[in-house]
Amino acid sequence: MIFKKSKLIRWQSYKIWGTVLILLVVGIGIGAYINTTVPAAVMFINGQRIGIVSSIDQGEQLIQTILKEKGQVIEKPASTHDKIEYKLIRLQKIITCGNLKTDSICNNLTTYVDGVELHISNEKVATLSNQENIENALTAFKNYYANPSDSNRIYSVSFIEEVTTKQIETQPEEIQTETTVLEKLKEGKLANQEYVVKDTDTWWLIARNHDMLIKDVLAANPGNTEDSVLQAGQKINLISSAPYLTVISKGVLTQSEIIPYEVQTIIDDSLATNEQVVKQQGIEGSKQITVEYTQTNGTIIEKQIIDEQITKQPVTQIVSKGPIIQPYTIAYASSRGTGSISGLRWPFSGYISSPYGNRSRNFHKGIDIAGRSGTPFVAAASGTVVEAGWSGGYGNMILIDHGNGVKTRYGHASKILVSAGQHVTKGQTIALLGSTGISTGPHLHFEVIVNGNAVNPINYLP
Repeated sequence: MIFKKSKLIRWQSYKIWGTVLILLVVGIGIGAYINTTVPAAVMFINGQRIGIVSSIDQGEQLIQTILKEKGQVIEKPASTHDKIEYKLIRLQKIITCGNLKTDSICNNLTTYVDGVELHISNEKVATLSNQENIENALTAFKNYYANPSDSNRIYSVSFIEEVTTKQIETQPEEIQTETTVLEKLKEGKLANQEYVVKDTDTWWLIARNHDMLIKDVLAANPGNTEDSVLQAGQKINLISSAPYLTVISKGVLTQSEIIPYEVQTIIDDSLATNEQVVKQQGIEGSKQITVEYTQTNGTIIEKQIIDEQITKQPVTQIVSKGPIIQPYTIAYASSRGTGSISGLRWPFSGYISSPYGNRSRNFHKGIDIAGRSGTPFVAAASGTVVEAGWSGGYGNMILIDHGNGVKTRYGHASKILVSAGQHVTKGQTIALLGSTGISTGPHLHFEVIVNGNAVNPINYLP
């Protein structure tokens, strides 16, 4: 019994020592493994192995750096829907880890930024960073046409077209700035039209008939100048612009207007025939008018004067004039409003670049006579100047009343040589040819008006 017990004790001792030895060897091995390796992590994007980073934190920092760089253009980080995962590992110290390049991640990482699309009449027009940017661009466009100020009080402004927005995910390079979108709205939609040249066409006439500037017509046809000869049947390009948005604004405008001075003529027999001496210089007056109006894209379509106050009375110009031996008179038909007049002369010698009548977009109330800028032109008949100055699309304009309901109008002058209230005689130089107002080149817009209605001047010229 004593022998068996001693043998059992020795066996148990061997077992204990063996266990200790194994644990010691394992411990030494683990220690050696820990001392010769470093922690690391493998990055996966959507299940695809990308590379090794020193830690999950380093991987996340790389991702955030890339997202910031992607969104730098719009000054906010981009986002991603990609699934990014990490697997923890240990590497031998002699193996370099943490050198994963951002290029490797960029090539496999799908990014996006939040944006808002602007739609006008169900057509996508622009993409901006957020709703506020769109509202700012639209407000700036409204103000561009409404032009609110202390003297121009706007109480209503809106768009005719339907304007909607849509939240989207897009790429940073697709995002536009407020300034870029505003300029695009101002420019409008460009449309290219092919035009077939007619026998009588010129570059100037084509531009005029399509309400375009001659420089824009030439720009659409590179290699051509105003001197390039057009052939009948030749095809050219016409690039026109149509607005994306129509701004309707209503407001009350207060502004000053000039009151032309009257001219009083006194016949002085001591002066030579047709000699004139200004005895008292005329001085223009002024008045302040307040109008309530409606306009579309800056063009007034309705207005009503609600207040008018004279701020400065005009001073009559007094002119002494020598006797007129053979005063000129215009012969009018006996019945008022028939348009039967005679005695008019051509304001100057030139060719008709645009006739009276219907054009592509409107009705032309007169004829256009082309010529060189600065060429003098004359009154078609004797009469009294009732208007002389700037008049919207006419530019510098003169309106002469010849009596009995007959008037003539002269538009686009570069310089006016007469004043309102002044009496002019047939053939007297009244202005210089120009291209002011809505004009595609130097010419005279000439109208004949009978009882308030524009008639064809060709029927009354020699």
